[in-house]
Amino acid sequence: MKYFLTLLPLSLLLSCNNGNGNETQKQRADSLAREVLEQRLDIRDLANSDHFMYYENTEAQNTTDIKKLAGVEKIKAKVVAYRIYKNLSLENNRYVFKAKSPLELQIPNKIFVSFERAFITSNNNVISSKDSIKLQLPTNFQDSVLTW
Repeated sequence: MKYFLTLLPLSLLLSCNNGNGNETQKQRADSLAREVLEQRLDIRDLANSDHFMYYENTEAQNTTDIKKLAGVEKIKAKVVAYRIYKNLSLENNRYVFKAKSPLELQIPNKIFVSFERAFITSNNNVISSKDSIKLQLPTNFQDSVLTW
């Protein structure tokens, strides 16, 4: 019984988070993004922190063009993109996503999986192409997303 009572708070925490952040984490992410907008926090510091980061905008999740976003959503999307691209490399003309779980990057599972699938699709397109497609990944690409 003692063991069960010890696990109960942990299971409740995990079920509330469900890989996509709980309300407290989301409120903190919103607050930190506002601090960046108000120039009280450097976006690079936030991107390199271990604070959970997400973005909710459905349109934002269906586009790779962060430039179309504004305000807090743009800041949050930049931080998420930075964390993802920081863990991406190009090896033998294939994208290699080094992060194995969204928890490593402190981002929602649904966003992690979306990017992961995009990298797999790109790799599959290269493999199945009759033309020689050359994938590219500029040096320090993750840094450039912070300035868009």
